[in-house]
Parts: sequence; C-alpha cells; structure tokens
Amino acid sequence: MRRSDGRLNAPAWLGVSISTSWRDYDPAVVEEELALLRAHGLNLTRSFPLWPDFHPKPDRLDKTMLQRYEDLLDRHAAQGMATVSTLLSGEPSWCGGRDPYRDVWLVARQAWHVRELTARFADHPAVAGWLLEAPARDGEVLESWAQLMIDAVRAGGARQAVSLDHGHDPRRLAAIVDWTCPQASDDDPLGVAFACELARLGGQPVVLNDLGAGSDHFCRLVLHATLLAGATGWLAPNAPSKPQLLEMTRFADTLTEIDFDRCERLPVDTALVVSAAVDRWSYVAARQADLALGFEHEADGIAEGYLLYLVPSTARPAAASWRRLAALAEQGATVYASHPEPDEMFGVENQRRYGRPHPVSTGPVRFTFRTDFAGLHAGDELVFDAGHTYLPVRPVSAEVVAVDDEGNPALLVKRHGAGRLVLCTYPLEQMANAYRLYDALAEAAEVYRPVAVPDPRILVDGLRHADGREWYCLLNLSPDRVTARPGATLPPYGVEWLSCGRRQ
Repeated sequence: MRRSDGRLNAPAWLGVSISTSWRDYDPAVVEEELALLRAHGLNLTRSFPLWPDFHPKPDRLDKTMLQRYEDLLDRHAAQGMATVSTLLSGEPSWCGGRDPYRDVWLVARQAWHVRELTARFADHPAVAGWLLEAPARDGEVLESWAQLMIDAVRAGGARQAVSLDHGHDPRRLAAIVDWTCPQASDDDPLGVAFACELARLGGQPVVLNDLGAGSDHFCRLVLHATLLAGATGWLAPNAPSKPQLLEMTRFADTLTEIDFDRCERLPVDTALVVSAAVDRWSYVAARQADLALGFEHEADGIAEGYLLYLVPSTARPAAASWRRLAALAEQGATVYASHPEPDEMFGVENQRRYGRPHPVSTGPVRFTFRTDFAGLHAGDELVFDAGHTYLPVRPVSAEVVAVDDEGNPALLVKRHGAGRLVLCTYPLEQMANAYRLYDALAEAAEVYRPVAVPDPRILVDGLRHADGREWYCLLNLSPDRVTARPGATLPPYGVEWLSCGRRQ
C-alpha cells in the first residue's frame, strides 16, 4: 500500500523560529543571525509580526513596524532564505478581555489585521507561508474562526500555503489548511513520530513546528524519526543551542545526499487501525519490530491492500469495521486484535462474568507457546510487564497458540477464508516488549521487510528515490552502542543511511 507524504515545496523546509524585538529593531543583528543560519544549511525561519506591536489601535496599523518587517523580509531574500509569517501572535491591550473567537467585533478586527498584512506582503519573494496563532483546542467555534481568518489571508491576495499553529485535528481542518503542525511536546522521539503519522490522517503535508529544546541527540533522533514518519518540514525553537544547530546542519547535508526532494516513502504491507482513541504504544511496538505502517482511521473506512492489520486494545472499532476486517481476512489478510469484545468472528466464546473484565495478577505476564507460530516455536516464552486485565475466553473454532501462567488462552488463531484472525486476550499495548509478538505476526503475514534488525533499539525505515534507488535509515534510539548488522555498529543515538538498488 502506498503511503502519501505530500510536499509543500522543494526544497524541504528546514529552519528555526526567530524572535525579533520590533520596538528595538536592529537590522545588523538580523543580518548576522540570518547569515549564521544560512551558513548552517538552513533555508527558512518562522517570524512573528506581533499583533500588539503591529496593530496598536483597533483601526490602525503601525507604519514603522510594517517597514521593519519589510526590511526583515528583504534581508531573508538577500540570503536566499524565506520565512513563515505567524499572524495574531500576542494580544493587544485594546481587546479588553473580549473572547477572540466568539466576540464578533474582535473577530472582525482580527480579519482586518490579517487581510491588511497579507495584502502588503503577499507578493514578497521571502514569504513562504502564513501561520495563524490559535489555541490548542478544537471544535466548531475554532474551525469557524479559522475559516474566517484563512478567507482573510486569501482576500489579501496571498497565495502561499497557510495553516494553524498548535496541532489541531488534521481530519477536521484538512479542507481549509495547506499543512498540519504537530509539535514535539513529547520527550520520546517515537512519540513525536507518532504525532506526525496521526497528523498525516488529514492528507496534508506535515511540518514540525517545534523540535523541542532537548539535547543534540534528541534533536538528531526527532529529525530522522519524523522524516521517516512523513514530515517534510522542520522548525527548531528560537535560539537553538550550538549542538542543535550542528545537528540541523548534518541533517541538511543528509537531505542533500539522499536527494530528499525526489524521494517518497516506501509502500507498506501493515496497517494500524485507529479510532477516536489512539494508542502510541502499538506504534512503538510495530516500529521496534521494523514494521513500517500505514494508518487507517475507521471513520474513513479501512482500505484493502495490506497483508497485516493491527487492531490495538484502545481502537474499539464499531461493528461495521469488524465486519470489514473479517472480509479482509477472508481475502487473505492477517487481522490481529488485542483484548477486543470477542464474538464468533474470532472463534471463541466470552467467559467474562456480568461483563466485567478480569484483573491481571501482580507481576509479569508470561505467554508460553503450545505450537509454532511463525518465528516463535512451541515452548518459547514471551514475558510482558503486568497489564490491567485479561479477557477470559473458551476456544470454539480457534486454535490456542499460547497460554498464560495459569493455562488460560492468551493467543488464539482462527483460519478465516484465505487469511487468519489472531486474538490476544491481553491488552499488550498497555504493557512492554510487545515487539516480539508483532515480529511474529509480520512473519506469519509475509510482510515485506527488506532491512530488519532483531534489536528493538534500532528503528529501520526507508525512502524510494525517483530513479528507483532505495535509502534505508538505521536509527539507534538507545544510549548504547548497538551492532545493527555485520560490520555496522551504531554509536549511542547514532544514524546510518544505506543505499540499495531498485526494488523488484
């Protein structure tokens, strides 16, 4: 199945936010800062024509501030750089405590501000796009406000891409924004990558607005992990440290080396089914098993074409989605479900009393395999951190593949047409070390993994160049030296790119 990774432009956006003191604007300081960024391979900034400074009275813009912003844009153009202009950042004192999203007069003042600024700078070659400062909340009021502000951008004559800040629901805003903006608020690079994957559900390009303020190795891991997760633009926070800036320089060199602007994500054979409740831990387990994923939101319909469908315990699909998954299994797919509401679809009978879940005893949970299952053999054991509950079932037409410490069915397989249904009676996504089971599921479903590393500390994914070459990235997420393959040992938090021939 092909993964989309829409692009805003070429080359990819790579830059930092810049904080400008408009009341004490110093062109020489701006010139020096932009020259430094350009020397480090960056091509973009995010700038802030602050609403209180530029709009001091309800019906007047400050001409001096407008001239200073034009100077900033001219200096970008002279360096061969561009900027994303962030509008409505801050709040003027004349707002008087009014609600900026519900008060009609204040909404009209904001639209006027946006229209006037875009009309003045829409044709400037240094403007790459427009970003509207908006609260981190969703709903009809926010969406209506966003539509009015974006209409004001267009009314001002701007044709550049436009979006909202603060990572709003990408599926709800896909029709009006040109890219989505997840933020690196997570301290785990895979968590940030997961946010990028979810942001792609709206079908729009993903630009990471804030790489976070962590260490140089955190910056390195986030840049590469989100690239593999479909991001096509990156912005660091204001005044990144020198080590962070050097990491961005190295990343810029990597984008040039692999000719990123002519690359696309590799097709995938595995789908992660998500719903209103999403669980990043199933994503983490899949990535530890070197499974590249497509995301299927059940509200949009679950597409065919995958060999393996993963339904984590938090997904809770509706009845229609279960019927769809059963049909896909009948056509030859492997469908794995963790701790669902079981019925005859999985070939089991529910043994819960009064519909209540059964708690898990304290301590680790151990699965012992009774029969071979892909790369796991009879007698093999998998140990997981204790979870919350388990699902007591009695097999009817399903085969018990593994049992827990008390002999209860833990993993069951039912042949279903040309495919199979796999049921796990424990919510493994709430535990740890689920990657070995996901690895076995991938082997059972014959998922294509051209480059795989058995160590879960190494993340592997790839890109395909327009000329047919494939690039694979090996990313060490741990503080240890790890041997990823013969002759290749990655240092702590290290990265290695491999070039392969055309995929047949």
